[in-house]
Amino acid sequence: MAARAAEPSPITFRFVEAPDGLPLNVAETGPADAPGILLIHGIGQSYLSWTRQLNSELASTFHLVAFDLRGHGGSGKPWSKDAYNHACTWADDVAVVMQATGLVRPVMVLWSYGGTVGMDYVRCRGTDQLSGLVFAAARGGLYPNAQPDPRIPKASAKLEAADVRQNMQGADEFTSFLTAQPLPAELADSVRAMSLMYPPYARQANDSRRILPDGTLYQNNEDLIAKLNLPLLFVLGERDMFSNATAAEKAIRARFPNPNIRTYAGAGHWVFFEAAEQFNRDLAAFAATARGGTK
Repeated sequence: MAARAAEPSPITFRFVEAPDGLPLNVAETGPADAPGILLIHGIGQSYLSWTRQLNSELASTFHLVAFDLRGHGGSGKPWSKDAYNHACTWADDVAVVMQATGLVRPVMVLWSYGGTVGMDYVRCRGTDQLSGLVFAAARGGLYPNAQPDPRIPKASAKLEAADVRQNMQGADEFTSFLTAQPLPAELADSVRAMSLMYPPYARQANDSRRILPDGTLYQNNEDLIAKLNLPLLFVLGERDMFSNATAAEKAIRARFPNPNIRTYAGAGHWVFFEAAEQFNRDLAAFAATARGGTK
């Protein structure tokens, strides 16, 4: 791996067709034969969330793939509620992206709501095709949320409203909660735009309870903990407004024996953006170890 090119590869794009015919916007970079890392973004965002990974030295030694979740960014935005509330629909999207990009047992990196998508994959597809999981400010329903800022659900409600003016206000507010430090104006505009590209009807459908493979409704994913028999890394932001880092660490330690946890000082919910260099180093080290099969 050390002998690979020093400069990151260019980012290429393609549309991949989901099993239900939905187009999924996929970005990838790095050598196609390198160990794979699949990056799954959070609610109302897109592959652009991973800019500081896709354009980093990680792309010199890893095959990086990010895609826009259904309803988000450049991916299709179906009207039907059924297109969003079945766990295995999200799992199938992940699987088809992995197949189309040639990812073989990648490390899956999950941010925020991406943790739920990752656990949908585990529930419906298992862990055999993965090398490891990184939870970047992502609970994945594995433990309760702890002390989120009370303004966050209010902003989310505005983003689900039929009034576009409320959507815009909600996008402004939601963007301000993602980082501990204010974003540069141009970048904040991009994040707000991504929030507005995730339409209210899709948000409403996605807020409904997930239908699990046995037909029951989603409660949480704590029943999956015993099945996570692969290397895990939990990354927390000390100043995350969506979940108190101290409480989150306590919850993780109560559920996982000797968990691998990194808490980044001064970082907010968008932890891999604000602490990109540290995150990229930790991700590279974790991915190398995970590929070696050491838990």
